[in-house]
Amino acid sequence: MNDLLESESIENLSVKAICEAADISRTTFYNHFCDKYACYQWHLDHLYEDILSQAGRTCTFREANCRMLSEVKRLKHLYVAAAKLSSSQSLALFAQGRRERDLTETLVYHRGIAISDRISFQIRALVAMEVTYVLRWFKEGMPLSVDEMADGLDEIVPPDLKAVLNTFPRS
Repeated sequence: MNDLLESESIENLSVKAICEAADISRTTFYNHFCDKYACYQWHLDHLYEDILSQAGRTCTFREANCRMLSEVKRLKHLYVAAAKLSSSQSLALFAQGRRERDLTETLVYHRGIAISDRISFQIRALVAMEVTYVLRWFKEGMPLSVDEMADGLDEIVPPDLKAVLNTFPRS
């Protein structure tokens, strides 16, 4: 799908073309995805699960973002196309909900921190800033390096969260 999006918009890209490029049947495709938009949502979900959710658990916030941004940049065409969608398939809506859940889970279950109104507000504010910043980077064709983006994301972490997300428990 990433390769096809180099020359085709996501709206005009057909499931048939994706299946042909991947050398799979439509049945196989629909066994895994409900539509073409579910492809990037599946990939993003794995990025959150495998990489971003680890901030404050096994790595720092910046380290997690460097890993995630590197993977996203590898699939640049997919994410640039997905970022331009404004429908119910919006990358922003998907990312925002998933990110808030992961940050809350990190604080509550992995760090033992109660979610006060202040922390809840900081989580929502951080996620809103992150999603806006990263989606702008996508829409502009990813002009900044991964390190520059990770630095920018690290700078917007609210103070109460920064101490937790830029350290992690040592075994």
